[in-house]
Amino acid sequence: MISDDLDILVQRVRGGDEAAFTAIVGELHGDLCAFVAVRVANPDLIEEVVNDALATAFEKLQDYRAGGTFRSWVKGIARNLALRHLHEVRRGSGETAQEVLEAALAQAALTRLADQADDDERGRLTRLHRCLEHLAPTARALLTWRYGEALPLPQVAERAGRSTAGVANLLLRLRSQLRDCIERVTP
Repeated sequence: MISDDLDILVQRVRGGDEAAFTAIVGELHGDLCAFVAVRVANPDLIEEVVNDALATAFEKLQDYRAGGTFRSWVKGIARNLALRHLHEVRRGSGETAQEVLEAALAQAALTRLADQADDDERGRLTRLHRCLEHLAPTARALLTWRYGEALPLPQVAERAGRSTAGVANLLLRLRSQLRDCIERVTP
C-alpha cells in the first residue's frame, strides 16, 4: 500500500471509521515487527513494542501531518518505544556507571543509524528475505508463526511440539542469526 492510501485511511479514522485503523494495522504490523526485531532481541518485547506503537499512533493520530509518510511516522514511534524499553531494562539491571555510559554511547550510535533507516529499510527487508531463504524449513515455520501470524509464544511452542522456553531461546538465536546475515548480505 502506498503512502497516499495510508493517508486516506488515516483521514477515515479521524472521521470516526475505526475499521480503517484495523486496515492500517493489517498493513503495518508485519513491517513493524521486522523493523523492531532488528532493534530488540527479546521476542516478547517485539510484540509489546509493536502493539504499543500502534496504540500510541491511534491515540496521537491528530498529531500526524500528511505529507510525510505515515509508515515512517509509526516506525519513529516504535523506535522511540524500543529505546525506552531497552533503557528501562538497562536501568534495572544493576550495571555500573561505565557500562551504562558505554551502552548509552552505543545506543546513540544506533539511534543515528535508525534515523537513516527509512532510506535503508527497503534494502534491509530485501536482505532479510534473502536470509530467510537460507534457513531450515522448521526455523522459517517458527518465525512465520510467531511474527507472520503473530501467534503468542505458547501457541508457537504447541505447534512446534516444544517447550515455550525452548522456542523462546530458538527464536532469540534465529533473530541473532538473521541480524548477522542482514549485515553480511549485499543488497
